[in-house]
Amino acid sequence: MPVITFDLPSFTRDQAVAAAERLYGFSAVAETLPSERDQNFLLRGTDGKSFVFKLSNATEDTQALDLQHQALRHVAQHAPELTLPRVRPALSGRLIETLADDRGRSHQVRLLTWVPGTVLAHAAPHLPDLVYSLGRLLGQLDTALASFDHPAADRDLKWDPRKAFWIGDHIRHVADPSQRELVTRVAGWADTEIAILAPSLRVGVIYNDANDYNVLVAGVAPYDARVVSVVDFGDMLRTWTVNEVAVACAYALLDKPDPLSTCASVVAGYHDARRLTQGEIDAIFPLICSRLAVSVVNSAVQQRAEPGNQYLVISERPAW
Repeated sequence: MPVITFDLPSFTRDQAVAAAERLYGFSAVAETLPSERDQNFLLRGTDGKSFVFKLSNATEDTQALDLQHQALRHVAQHAPELTLPRVRPALSGRLIETLADDRGRSHQVRLLTWVPGTVLAHAAPHLPDLVYSLGRLLGQLDTALASFDHPAADRDLKWDPRKAFWIGDHIRHVADPSQRELVTRVAGWADTEIAILAPSLRVGVIYNDANDYNVLVAGVAPYDARVVSVVDFGDMLRTWTVNEVAVACAYALLDKPDPLSTCASVVAGYHDARRLTQGEIDAIFPLICSRLAVSVVNSAVQQRAEPGNQYLVISERPAW
């Protein structure tokens, strides 16, 4: 699989504010938000409402965006108790508008409701009840998505665990020899284990990106804090559904003194909301290892391509 870099939009905050007012009739001030392949702004409206203004890179697939929109609509219908972003139509009634940049390139733009909260990466401490609530929310989400389908879900995505082998051609970008040896050994072991278990793993459309910067927490820390939402559905696809909880574990365990206990709490929450099979439980640990291997190799590749984008390497140190 080729490693894809993204020619990100480069709109200013003033341009984002002007476009939001013209396209959505929404007067606001803007703050920049991080992203791997889009340009995002938090728009705080003069009416007290807040939205996320998302400007896609020029090569973004419209059907991939429709996948996200239809999934959010489906979950709102089948699990209305979940607080997830909602797409706000433009004044034209369309969910996706287009905006030309200073170089004449056309970008697809969208406005989504802002879900308040603290990202999990900044919420401390991560007590068992908090990470349990992460697993439970993802289990509820996947239960709702079990009846969802979309033609764009069959995507060629570097974060698909079924295609993690792509990193083999790129491990050379990891500069440190001991780290190259480590990721080669761990990825090879994980690939072997997953190949054995793959026939028993259920397949479906999943969110696929519960990293600690996409998970929102509400409540007073430490004892009342709970996961209330996830954001950024850009990595949705059809794959092994158990990868949902494996991805969540891969990031929840970072910098933990007892990472396996943290993972056990995440898995327990997910299992209580959506029962896992024995084969899926057996696959969680190798899927975690595979995700971490993909993450560190991707970081090494992206550092060469976009050395100034710190969001792309934000999890690299704890992942190693």
